[in-house]
Amino acid sequence: MGAGQGLLPGAMQYRAAPLAQHVEDYRAFMLARNASDAHVDLRRARVMDLFKGCGFHSWRDIKAAKIEQWLAAERRAGRLKMQTSNHYVTAVRAFCTWMVDQDRAASSPASRLAKVTVTDQQGFGVFTVEQVEQLLRHCQQATDVWGYRQRKPRSGKPRADITRFSTGPQRGFVYRLAAETAMRANTIRGLTVGQVRFDRDENGIVVGGVIRTSVGQQKNRKSHDVPLRRSFAQLLEQQIGGKAPAMRLVDLPLHAAEMLRADLFNAKLPMVDADDLPLKFHSFRATCATWLGEAGLDAAGIAAVTGHLTRSMVDHYTHRTKRLGREAIEQLPELLMTGTAGRCTELGKDWASRATDGRKPLRRKGGAHVPSPFKTGAFDRSATPPSFIVA
Repeated sequence: MGAGQGLLPGAMQYRAAPLAQHVEDYRAFMLARNASDAHVDLRRARVMDLFKGCGFHSWRDIKAAKIEQWLAAERRAGRLKMQTSNHYVTAVRAFCTWMVDQDRAASSPASRLAKVTVTDQQGFGVFTVEQVEQLLRHCQQATDVWGYRQRKPRSGKPRADITRFSTGPQRGFVYRLAAETAMRANTIRGLTVGQVRFDRDENGIVVGGVIRTSVGQQKNRKSHDVPLRRSFAQLLEQQIGGKAPAMRLVDLPLHAAEMLRADLFNAKLPMVDADDLPLKFHSFRATCATWLGEAGLDAAGIAAVTGHLTRSMVDHYTHRTKRLGREAIEQLPELLMTGTAGRCTELGKDWASRATDGRKPLRRKGGAHVPSPFKTGAFDRSATPPSFIVA
């Protein structure tokens, strides 16, 4: 293979550049496209981890087979789950595609990288109203402080917010915010006071509002106005009173999933829902969509809150709970019956015991087989269906 293979003639100047320089340029490109800092740092870290693990230093070192071997070894060692492995594939694909789009390379060596089939993904469960209320009561009385001292990123400058801690009442406010707005943890973590807009009546009383999320804060890269119900908007007004617009709306530390698990344990709440699906921080998003669906809202109404762009995603987050099924089945009309079932006056005999006509009775494991009247010749197929009178 030639030294310049995979590079355009006009891009020979990049041949000697290390991959780290290309990755830094890719990071600047993503930031210029209004991608969130958390998303950019995570994608950059995954690309650099993969290149370091595979021993890639320049563009011509990248080989798809080597990447697949490294990912497989990491999965076998338990350092990567299947879904995380696919995230690495997505990150390196995007980087290589960017190299081609920027005329730094003629083709992408990662274009044929295949993702593994995720077989251990459990999804996420849905909270009940009683569980959320019990969680909020626990947080209101909790005296512990949760938080991590953020470590310096593996490459690049450290972030300014090195520490971020959250008290019990602050965590409860975050959980309620997530349950009533269906926002993700990363979106909540980046919200500022200036993104909140209140609706007031003629007397100046708050009657609602919205949280205007930016493009970089949304996973689908679409800005979205998240509506606020009246009671929560009034509570939010009290929380942010006097704060500068640039200040963070809430204090949500990293590892929100671990924080929630600790609060669920201390509140004596289960870690799974009624369908044995794990309760995660992302479960608040599914919980909000499910509650809206149970309240009678259609897909368009649910999407107005959650920000989903397609009906399939709305259905994915709107879980059909067992309680909803039980309530739905009770809406069927009541059928009035008296006496005991099993004797039909039109047939003139008991179905449970076959007539003694010389044929061997039909039986099955566990009891007598109840034959169909059509198979026994009791009914004429062309005749009007008989009316059954239960005696």
